[in-house]
Amino acid sequence: MKIIFFLAFLVVILVLGLLLYIIISSRHHKLKNNDQNLIGQIAVTETDLDLLGVILVDGEAWQAISTVKILKGTKVKVIATQGVLLKVEAILPKIFSGKS
Repeated sequence: MKIIFFLAFLVVILVLGLLLYIIISSRHHKLKNNDQNLIGQIAVTETDLDLLGVILVDGEAWQAISTVKILKGTKVKVIATQGVLLKVEAILPKIFSGKS
């Protein structure tokens, strides 16, 4: 009977230690995406952007705005941030961009 209580106590201590480790390590974890490292990122539109829509940046969904309509599945580039919205522009193939 004493062995069962000792093992239960040991399991509780181990679980509490693991939870404490997770809490402490999450406090030191910085956000992966902030304003500075989102600008210039290439993303794909998850929905049509008819001024407002959703894009995927590194697998994360973000709300995005555009001055022109961009169809779903189009590659876009993040050019600015406006609060929690990302301002994007479509990436055009070289054949359409006018650059040689």
